[in-house]
Amino acid sequence: MAKGFVYILRNEVMPGLLKIGYSVKVPTERVEELFTTGVPEPFELAYYCLVENASKLETQVHCDLHAQRHRGGREFFRIELDEVIRAITRLCQPDFEWTVSEQQSVALAHKILIESRKDDPIELEEMANFVERAEKKFFAPCIHSLFYDSKHCCCYFKLSDKVSQFDTVGQQIFELALETIGQFDWFGSVYHGKHRQD
Repeated sequence: MAKGFVYILRNEVMPGLLKIGYSVKVPTERVEELFTTGVPEPFELAYYCLVENASKLETQVHCDLHAQRHRGGREFFRIELDEVIRAITRLCQPDFEWTVSEQQSVALAHKILIESRKDDPIELEEMANFVERAEKKFFAPCIHSLFYDSKHCCCYFKLSDKVSQFDTVGQQIFELALETIGQFDWFGSVYHGKHRQD
């Protein structure tokens, strides 16, 4: 069963209301999609988690919290953030969880280590670019380190044990690597990403 994200959003122009939804994409992208001309202020991501069958979990959470639903058929609830998180974790054990405080300190709390065998400036720049974008997307807890073997011009990732080649997070980290790393090993196969400027 495919993994996905259950997320909680808030908006300063909707005080007291939280939006509870699910997405197969990283919820930071969903936040951007929801900021349309019909919404005066952007949504803020308050919490999200990676789980099996996010769609089913979202439905269960909506059901459990039906008494706090602002209006039938809508994903908005008049409820405290902690209460929604408890409702989610009562129903499942997420693979990963991100909260506002973790997002704000993600670079410090989950620093991704990078190393180039020969301290090659191009390799270091590629890895730094990857890390910067991974931290913005809050993937840092899923990635331990990157090592660029200069002899073979290949970058190797050390990922969390909970990340697999074909799950949602794995696929999005892979796509990010294609955009930023010249050549890298991905679960035993070598891939060529962006054109390397030598």
